[in-house]
Amino acid sequence: MTVRFACRCGKKMKASDAKIGTKILCPECGSPIKVPESSTAKKESIGSAGAAASELAGNLLRGSGSSKTPDSSFSTQNNQISFDTPEKKTKRSFDFWGTFNDLSSTFIPIIAAIMILVGGTYWLSSSMMRKKFYVPELAPVHGVIKLDKKPLANAFVYFIAKKATKGSKIGTAMGKTDDNGHYELRYLTDEYPGGVVGLNKVRIQAADSNGRSIIATEYAGRTTLSADVISGKNNEFNFDLKPRE
Repeated sequence: MTVRFACRCGKKMKASDAKIGTKILCPECGSPIKVPESSTAKKESIGSAGAAASELAGNLLRGSGSSKTPDSSFSTQNNQISFDTPEKKTKRSFDFWGTFNDLSSTFIPIIAAIMILVGGTYWLSSSMMRKKFYVPELAPVHGVIKLDKKPLANAFVYFIAKKATKGSKIGTAMGKTDDNGHYELRYLTDEYPGGVVGLNKVRIQAADSNGRSIIATEYAGRTTLSADVISGKNNEFNFDLKPRE
């Protein structure tokens, strides 16, 4: 009997049964090829498997009225046919509350710790600021600044206490003139209106749009102006300045 087979290069070949299991060279590519079993034997094996499958299908059809449930796997001689029952997939739903609880248990303690830390830092810094910048005795101070007998707008007015009150670290109050040249002093912030009680040097600064000073130098730096702020009195100090030469 002749065995027919093909090389990997596509060359169709044939050999006698006596050469089954031996290797021969492909005349096309020269590769060694093992002569396979008889193609007739393979056909018979395939036919046996088909017959077994047909017999099994007939048995299943004949026994469909029986109360027995067929096994998921059957075997006929050397051929085995298996019937796999697919597993039922369970639809998974998102557990919102479970996830929320997990996140809460993780992040809430961290957020609480941060809030406590920030609050403690704020309280400590506020205490230090109050101690370091103790507010001295203040009295209301206002007035009008003129330049060459005309109201001077956008001028900065500084009252610098020559002798700060005991416990005070800062002795400067500041104000800014409006379009009418009027100013009111504030100590550090709007929370503390007024100037420091006692003798103060008065320094005034005003500039044009180019940043050049428009008042005489005697009112800035080593100023010659002064004012005595009196406790319990609404102090008014008006200044008429000379322009820069």
